[in-house]
Amino acid sequence: GGSSHPSFLQVFNAKWRVLRSKGCTLVYNTGRSLRDYLAVLSEWEVLTPDVFVGGCGTQMYTFHPPPSRAAGSGGGEAIAVDRWMEALREGWDKEGVAAAVSGTQALRDLYGEIEEKHESHGNNLMFSARLPDVGRSTDQVREDFEKALKAHPACSGLEFQVCVASVSYKGSTVTREGGGGADRCVFIDIL
Repeated sequence: GGSSHPSFLQVFNAKWRVLRSKGCTLVYNTGRSLRDYLAVLSEWEVLTPDVFVGGCGTQMYTFHPPPSRAAGSGGGEAIAVDRWMEALREGWDKEGVAAAVSGTQALRDLYGEIEEKHESHGNNLMFSARLPDVGRSTDQVREDFEKALKAHPACSGLEFQVCVASVSYKGSTVTREGGGGADRCVFIDIL
């Protein structure tokens, strides 16, 4: 806007341009997917990282040609680090996890129909869902899902991690405080 103060992003970019010129490596590590990151680029002037780790650690990309060390921005096409993805595929079956989540009556009784979030569509290394607030702690939610997955035949022998976060919203804004008209929901990622 009309402010004479630089935005935090402008300050970040300026500092990283200097650091890049000195050989430092910029890594973005986020729960968001590469697709989400690329969508942000159309709205914000975000530096291209040397390495992008996304999808809760299930995606790793470098860029070719790499971002310019002199200019500090500008990178080419995102190239998947195949060795990383191959290592994560061992002992994992997203279809089995999805079958266990949707096919376990105890989970449906507690949380209703559980649908995969769009953020994990197309990522065969994770299953994510948004659950309604049913008054259970994040530890209880994690235990519910771990128990269901361990007991379901489709997950026999699978290695997985259940990550749970509780979030409160006021309108479309995330807030740290609950109460006061805030709506609470629970996000779950199974990796």
